[in-house]
Amino acid sequence: MADPGPARLPPPEPPKPPVFSGEGEDLKPDKLKRWLRTVKKYLARSGLNDDTPGVADYYGFYREGKANNAFQTLDTEEENLTLPPLTHRFQQLFEASTNTDDTYHKWQNVRQTAGGQPARITKIAGELADLKGSLPNGSISDYAQKQRFLDAMDSRLRRNVESHVTILLLSTYATGNDDRFLRKRVSLFCTKA
Repeated sequence: MADPGPARLPPPEPPKPPVFSGEGEDLKPDKLKRWLRTVKKYLARSGLNDDTPGVADYYGFYREGKANNAFQTLDTEEENLTLPPLTHRFQQLFEASTNTDDTYHKWQNVRQTAGGQPARITKIAGELADLKGSLPNGSISDYAQKQRFLDAMDSRLRRNVESHVTILLLSTYATGNDDRFLRKRVSLFCTKA
């Protein structure tokens, strides 16, 4: 008889999503968005997506406290509860209207150098990317993110990097990209040189 080889291990089970209470720590900026994303990814592993009938009930499994009360109230108001009304109601109740403003303010104030000590630039890039992901889709263009990244750099690093950025911008411009902002930035770099 042939050797069957090593036994295959079952794929790891992801941890269950955290429970959302709508109180205390759950009222912090972006906590609701993170909870919604976590539950969505967890359910996707079971083949459920946002359009699956009854998916809102699955989101309802991971709530307690005020969030539980809000879910039950909405569930009795809506005949066949779907995810958009649930998300909208939770945003109204558990997300401060200033969250986006606070996140944008944080995004604008990211700096590589704090207290005279520069941080790793990869940390700054990650922080900017995380904050951009917390803002509404399309509110920050890739160009604006790259420009903000340059602005956040320590001045010594930026001096060394800016000439390389100029070359990249010029090569992008030479390929026929018709981006007004890109052309303006290229002309600014050319006048500096």
